[in-house]
Amino acid sequence: MNPYRCCIVSIALLAFSTPPTAQAQASSRFYFDVSGHALFPHASTSSGEINRLSPPFDTGAGMTASFGAFVGRGFSTEFEWGYQRAGVGDPDENLLASAVGTGLIPGLDDSLGDIPLPFSLKIDGEVATRSLMANLYYRHPSWRLSPYAGLGAGIFFYDTEIDTRLDIDLEALFGDLPIGGDPEEVPPPLTTTLRQEERRFGFQLMTGLSFRVWPRVELRIGYRYRSGRDGPVNSDQVEGGVRFRF
Repeated sequence: MNPYRCCIVSIALLAFSTPPTAQAQASSRFYFDVSGHALFPHASTSSGEINRLSPPFDTGAGMTASFGAFVGRGFSTEFEWGYQRAGVGDPDENLLASAVGTGLIPGLDDSLGDIPLPFSLKIDGEVATRSLMANLYYRHPSWRLSPYAGLGAGIFFYDTEIDTRLDIDLEALFGDLPIGGDPEEVPPPLTTTLRQEERRFGFQLMTGLSFRVWPRVELRIGYRYRSGRDGPVNSDQVEGGVRFRF
């Protein structure tokens, strides 16, 4: 037999055959799973309309830990705890200018022309999400290398903290017009910190690839989409995890 063909056949048999320790797998009904995540968050939408003042989100990180049980024919159910954190806003970006588009507003009359936007709104903060989920998974019960798919539903607990800064440019707003007081005086920026805690019903969809490296240990890499009903953020996530059967 061609040596290359022999090698391919051997790899296929190794990946998809039932290992000799299948009895140990069958006796280990329960499992513990832990995974780390890279988050790619985006603002949630309502009726397909995007708020033009929605600040940008930064890539974040998170983790999940779950305890589950195999219920037969490749299916498993589990309870999952998760934590994710992502930055929101950019302290160097004027959200009002982004909303206007050009950063200019029409002058008081045609002779003055457009003037720079006299207001600057900048925000910087983060959104932390804790979650309690119930999940259902499927993977082939005997293949060492197997795709998997799952879905889950539960509660998301959002903790949002945002620092806002509003600056007013009097020179751009009034030019040389007398406005009273010292024309060189610059008003201090208006700053405030907003914090909001809320909880929402949420769901997630998962898919990926699982590889059994030992009879009771699996490594996996996958993707999940998480969304909370009317929550502040949805996310696409790339994850890597390990599952221990016992």
